[in-house]
Amino acid sequence: MASNDPLVFIDASFLLDVILPNRRRYELAKKFLAKEPSLAISSLSVHLAVHFGKKYSLSPSDVRNTLAELKILPIDATTVNWAFEHMIGGDYEDALQVACAVLGECQEFVTFDRSLAKNYSRFIKVVVPR
Repeated sequence: MASNDPLVFIDASFLLDVILPNRRRYELAKKFLAKEPSLAISSLSVHLAVHFGKKYSLSPSDVRNTLAELKILPIDATTVNWAFEHMIGGDYEDALQVACAVLGECQEFVTFDRSLAKNYSRFIKVVVPR
């Protein structure tokens, strides 16, 4: 990861689209991320990637190799509180992902979730690939 490149956060479901080849947006997600040099995810996304990877017969080492190039942002008390204070529509997971991106000083947040994009674009630039 180049240190001068802006950090781009990818949400958990977008990450799953990247690591699970049978997902409908797999090709679009891979193509989009190939253009981004500095990517970040939350520590929550690591758990989800391992869990769903296992369900789809990916070994933990395969998932680990995929995650190796990503910056993993922590979830701490500050992140948890930011998410509670800024949660929109009762979806705490979305708020927690955005909190990681905002507090981790990411420049963009990438998701396929249009509702998340609409709800949180006042806090961070949200990109919905097409």
